[in-house]
Amino acid sequence: MINPQEQVISCTNESGSLVTVIKATRQSDPDTVDAPLTVIYYTVDGYLVELLSDGNFEIALTHEKLTRVK
Repeated sequence: MINPQEQVISCTNESGSLVTVIKATRQSDPDTVDAPLTVIYYTVDGYLVELLSDGNFEIALTHEKLTRVK
């Protein structure tokens, strides 16, 4: 990855435990000036996370819901 940017997002899982989600953003093609950004969400444990339409998350493998901590 070239020049990745990361943002840490605190969430709680369905059992109420704190889960840290990382939003990683990078330019999909570093050789192209106008290349779109690629965004990937994952937990610190390495699980791929999907952004839901309500702004919360779901772990792709287990479908466990993660709620953002306000």
